[in-house]
Amino acid sequence: MNLVRGLVLAACFLGAGVVVAQPAPVSVVTETAALGGEDVKVDVYRPQDFDSVGVAVLAHGFTRDRMRDRDLAQALAGAGIVAVAPDLPSAVNSLGNGDAVEGLVADLERGALGLPPTSRARIVLIGTSAGGLATVIAASNLPGL
Repeated sequence: MNLVRGLVLAACFLGAGVVVAQPAPVSVVTETAALGGEDVKVDVYRPQDFDSVGVAVLAHGFTRDRMRDRDLAQALAGAGIVAVAPDLPSAVNSLGNGDAVEGLVADLERGALGLPPTSRARIVLIGTSAGGLATVIAASNLPGL
């Protein structure tokens, strides 16, 4: 009997230590936007249960697309940050992609993609690989970002 109680108690302690975090509800909408003179798809990830604290523009790397940033975008939206993940217009033109990201920030400041106008101080740029270069190029022309 003591062995059974011991096993049950051990199972309770082990089970109590396993807690799985549930992600906050996130909505995703795909829009079409003109970036760098091209019509491209843009995914907008929004937190559902509370207002956002800002907007993050995600720029994918060389020969990738917006789907590469899906997990990061969902995590950001779950933390209360709207994530905007566009397909960049060029696979090889980082300067053009930088201009496209800069234009997207200007659009977000005016209110675009179903979002209210967002001040530049509440927008961040996140890029990987060639997308990182595009965000640095864009940021160099966006004081106060």
